[in-house]
Amino acid sequence: MKYFDLHCDTLCKCVDKEASLDKNNFHIDIDRLSRFDKATQVFACFIDDKYSGEFATKRFYDLLDVYNNTDFRNVTPMLSIENLSCLNGDLENVQKFKQCGVKIASLTWNGENKIAGGVNSESGL
Repeated sequence: MKYFDLHCDTLCKCVDKEASLDKNNFHIDIDRLSRFDKATQVFACFIDDKYSGEFATKRFYDLLDVYNNTDFRNVTPMLSIENLSCLNGDLENVQKFKQCGVKIASLTWNGENKIAGGVNSESGL
């Protein structure tokens, strides 16, 4: 059986709960994904609106550290960022995030950052 999922928050839970991405009690882990004939999973680096500036950037790199130190075995991982507040107002970071392997990014979550406003904001781009 083939498996393809565009979003999971498991990476964040692993960082917050100091758990392994390889095996955990959350929605998905590498151990369970490895049972599929072919599996692709997009792991979201969720940057909560409570993070801004350098704290948001640090949050991204903390998530990236766990991602980079995972043996994905036969799973094809993809990395996304949910809320580009981690750009910290510096568009040069787009290139840095690309070099880190980020393939998908949303401008905001619910609030607003230096780029745009989300659903709970009156700001636009």
